[in-house]
Amino acid sequence: GPVYLPDSTAIEKSFYLIGDVGYSPIGGKSDGLLSLESYLKTTRNSKEDFLVFLGDNIYPVGMPAEDTEFRPIAENHLDAQIDVAKGFKGKTIFIPGNHDYYSENLVNVEREKKYIENALDDKDIWEPKVGCPIESKELSEDIQLLIIDSQWFLAKWDEIPEINADCDQIKTRDAFFLEVE
Repeated sequence: GPVYLPDSTAIEKSFYLIGDVGYSPIGGKSDGLLSLESYLKTTRNSKEDFLVFLGDNIYPVGMPAEDTEFRPIAENHLDAQIDVAKGFKGKTIFIPGNHDYYSENLVNVEREKKYIENALDDKDIWEPKVGCPIESKELSEDIQLLIIDSQWFLAKWDEIPEINADCDQIKTRDAFFLEVE
């Protein structure tokens, strides 16, 4: 239901978090995306707000190469999310989940990132950097946004030798915990 705040309380930013919406009917949207889209039409969402897709953006095995059997279906699943993002007035961020890593790990994630960047003409829409654990954004004097790729932490790194290759500083789980702390 509606949230009532005292008149003296101004909302600085709103965050709309949705995950696990990587399966939509062909040409349509999943129930979760339809609910989000409907809700956003009734809210004051502004350019100050954030829409964050929390991962598992493509079921079941992330973004395959072009000219493969599953590619059109994968694009359909992303296009449904991209369509919702196009109607959002604020900043959209996509984070990968474990299904986005399947079956080619960072190769899949990079393909998905490029597809979304091109579709929404936004080179800053994917966080954190592919194969890296965390991004910290200072949004205002009072708001710090930590964006974490939990699959980075959970992944079997010996199966992904290139993980951490493009990361600036944090390349170990210990360093990750120190950064969060």
